[in-house]
Amino acid sequence: MQSPVRLGVTLMVICMVAAGLLAFTNAKTEPIIAQNEQAQLEAALKELLPEAETFDPNPEGDKVFYVAKKGGKDVGVVAVFPQKGFGGEMNLALGVDSEGTVTGFKVLQHLETPGLGARVTEPEFAQQFVGKSTEDEFQVGQDVQGISGATISSRSVAGGLKLVATEINKKYGRGQGTVDLSQVPDGEYEGSGNGFEGAIKVKVTVAGGRIADIQIVEERETPDVGAKALAKTSQKIISDQNLNVDNVSGATFSSEGLKAAVSNALEQAGNN
Repeated sequence: MQSPVRLGVTLMVICMVAAGLLAFTNAKTEPIIAQNEQAQLEAALKELLPEAETFDPNPEGDKVFYVAKKGGKDVGVVAVFPQKGFGGEMNLALGVDSEGTVTGFKVLQHLETPGLGARVTEPEFAQQFVGKSTEDEFQVGQDVQGISGATISSRSVAGGLKLVATEINKKYGRGQGTVDLSQVPDGEYEGSGNGFEGAIKVKVTVAGGRIADIQIVEERETPDVGAKALAKTSQKIISDQNLNVDNVSGATFSSEGLKAAVSNALEQAGNN
């Protein structure tokens, strides 16, 4: 029978050997994994914007915007970003050309349920986004057909793509927050946008070249999260006199939907 000391030493040696083997294996496989991920990224960039000759990365927080160029001219943008799904975090890539048209999207990594949420990787689901404008709704049940039995995964992907499409439009297109309020006649204007739970309708009052009031006419956001975010975002827009305000933490879809609705109302004012 081994003594406790000898047994302890034996276990310690086994643990040290195992740790060494794991470290050795990691050192050998980590570069290979990195190379594979880089190859996957490069293939996705080229697939989403095949005419591009180069892709210039612009990291911003947890996103990277790859500005695609051909002959020194911008031909579009591919955004790579994380998005929370049903099974965990996904890594998505969205391509948009210089006209603001979606060229497609790729799921680079995911942990969704095989046969259900994992079907967001299938061509049938991805193809319905091709040709959309960055200003389209991207709303499951409206212009996007969700996957049966995988509503959360479907909505997560569609919602994430919409948020990033809007961000691309702001940074590289005409975007929100650029309305010249001094050119908007005094009056009340109605507009709509899409939040987390559906349409958000607002009535915007413009007086003396300023946004004087924002009334929420219709919404179905969650009372304790999304609905509160609508009020906070409205107050911030009025305070800053700018649509490009920060989203309320934990209510990104609702915040963006409210901003889109106000933007739509002001666009209606400009068309009158």
